[in-house]
Amino acid sequence: MDDKLTKNSEQLKAVSQSIEKTANQFGSLKSDFSQVINAVNTNTSKLTANLESLQDKLEKVVAKKGINTIFDNFTNKF
Repeated sequence: MDDKLTKNSEQLKAVSQSIEKTANQFGSLKSDFSQVINAVNTNTSKLTANLESLQDKLEKVVAKKGINTIFDNFTNKF
């Protein structure tokens, strides 16, 4: 009977160790995913800033082109 208890105890210990190992792997995976999410958020912020800067520059170019066209039309009439 003691042999059975000892064997069951050893099996339960092995199962417990396996569960602990799996839990640690999930913890590591969670950490990895957090790093990926943070990197994506950082890159998204940088991309948004770059797009906003590009939009500002394009708006200035379009505005300048429009002013030049108006000026050209005005001077061509005289």
